[in-house]
Amino acid sequence: MFLQWSRAAYEGSQRNLVLAFDIGTTFSGISYSILDPGRIPKVEGVTKYPAYSDNSTTVSVSKIPTVIYYDKAGNVCAAGAETTHEDIPLIAKKEGWLKVEWFKLYLRPRSAPGRDVTPQLPPLPPNKTIVDVVADFFQYLYDCAAIYIQDSYGAELWASVANRSINAKGIHYVLTHPNGWEGKQQGLMRMAAIKAGLTKDSKDDGERLLFVTEGEASLHFAAQRGLLDEAIKKGGSVVIVDAGGGTIDVSTYRKKKTTSKDRGTFEEVAAPQSYFHGSVFVTILARVFLQSILAESEYIEDLDRIVRIFDTTTKLRFRDAGQHQYVKFGSTTDNEPNLAIQFGQLKLSGTDVAMFFKPSVGCVTHAILEQRKVAQKPISHVILVGGFSDSDWLFEQVKAQMEPLGLKILRPESQTSKAVADGAVSFYLDHFVRNRVSKFTYGVLARVRYDPRNKDHRKQKERSGQTLYKDKADYDMLENLFAVILSKSTRVSEEKQFRHKFYKASFEGFQGENAIVRASLWCYKGNKKTTFKDEDPENFTPLCTLEADVSVVPPVVMLSPSGREYYDITFEFVLYFGLTEMRAEIAWQEKGGEKRAPATILYDYGDISRFTSDHAIG
Repeated sequence: MFLQWSRAAYEGSQRNLVLAFDIGTTFSGISYSILDPGRIPKVEGVTKYPAYSDNSTTVSVSKIPTVIYYDKAGNVCAAGAETTHEDIPLIAKKEGWLKVEWFKLYLRPRSAPGRDVTPQLPPLPPNKTIVDVVADFFQYLYDCAAIYIQDSYGAELWASVANRSINAKGIHYVLTHPNGWEGKQQGLMRMAAIKAGLTKDSKDDGERLLFVTEGEASLHFAAQRGLLDEAIKKGGSVVIVDAGGGTIDVSTYRKKKTTSKDRGTFEEVAAPQSYFHGSVFVTILARVFLQSILAESEYIEDLDRIVRIFDTTTKLRFRDAGQHQYVKFGSTTDNEPNLAIQFGQLKLSGTDVAMFFKPSVGCVTHAILEQRKVAQKPISHVILVGGFSDSDWLFEQVKAQMEPLGLKILRPESQTSKAVADGAVSFYLDHFVRNRVSKFTYGVLARVRYDPRNKDHRKQKERSGQTLYKDKADYDMLENLFAVILSKSTRVSEEKQFRHKFYKASFEGFQGENAIVRASLWCYKGNKKTTFKDEDPENFTPLCTLEADVSVVPPVVMLSPSGREYYDITFEFVLYFGLTEMRAEIAWQEKGGEKRAPATILYDYGDISRFTSDHAIG
């Protein structure tokens, strides 16, 4: 019997549906749960997808390639499971289709660990942005889910959840993303979901769409599979390593004390991390190696085919560096002894193949040790999930290096590639995690009244060479004070509010454009104790802009030192960092009580390659 608690029956008054879309770098998956009033929901997976050009036949797989073929006009010609049809490469070449893959990496944060792979990514279609491409794939996944659920349960059930005239609440969606992604990447995914018609661009309808990190989704999957039982019994923390096609996502959790007979929650005990060392990088290194040895040979023309076969067969089977590995790409007439090609097979040294894996193995072991170093509770177990964890070589190498350090290494017996999609549905249903750890320090750059008695103020004045200026109330001011709102590695509950007080003065009052207040939220990724941004400028990054209409805040009439009347307001930005998607409000005092109004979070997408369709933004 697993230690995780029993799932409660659905308490809604009418049937609904939750769909989880896991768009991976190389493969994607769909999981779902039908929510019937009074019944305990189950996590199910879409396991059949329409075949190319014939919706009456299906391909039986749990995950599908994250690939789209576009024609010259930018129309989708084949996607996902359709691209596995044996005739697709020939049709694509004949018709001039463009194959788009690994497109998820276009969303990669520039500050993420690892090298920037954007220049090596396959191009996007002309006049298509990354939002357009992700939207096209969302639309494809939605269509596949609709067909599968109708075939499995009937058109009437599908209509009962998808038809908004019947189900006013609409389908709920959970979208997954790597641990290292934040609001900017979520914003782009939300744009794509709106463009695909999953949700509307409104606050109320937008609440039907949720985000969850791949690490947290994997934690839910592991809990439901009973993989956490041993660690929970011993009171230890567990590292979840989601090894996927593009990223290695690492998160660490421990189970909190139960709050009733059969319920409890998990909490993060270290800031989650994401590294770009997934399985595609094994293939990239293999390609570089193969290109070098075939460069002067007629077989260089077969490089794409050889690499593709290595990726789908040799890489998956590899488990012994002491044995030769083979890539069967041709016929018995293909022979070249100098290149170790015989009867259509290319022979590779096992040690060479092991070198292709070495950076990824090193990344996983390094990431585990980093989590162990900073975790607030001792770690006892490591669980590997994700498609890359199916590699016996990766698993055994990590196990050999970690178990002598007292860590037990585990992985599910099957379907590790569906961990994120299934876990995303469990996140919606069970919501195990209620406390998360901040990855960085967050705050705002503020102006402060200059105090010549304060040594930090004097240093800042000298450092920046600032000429003191006077604000509208005639006070001398310094800029770039970093006012910390949330410190790095702080454990934050979902309900925890973080506040920063703002003062605004105006001679004209607060109406129209003058009532729109904007404040930049900054992220500090360094380790120094800084008072001003100028003390460590390279580690400061603007995260987003907070915007609010303060015309609702009653002003106070004040008198400046020069005797001139001005209007003054005091309010707070209230931030929720503990959720899977950050939220903001403003708050102020009025007539002895606190009032609230919404605030908007705005992101600058200028550093996302191919966010615009005209050119790549570097």
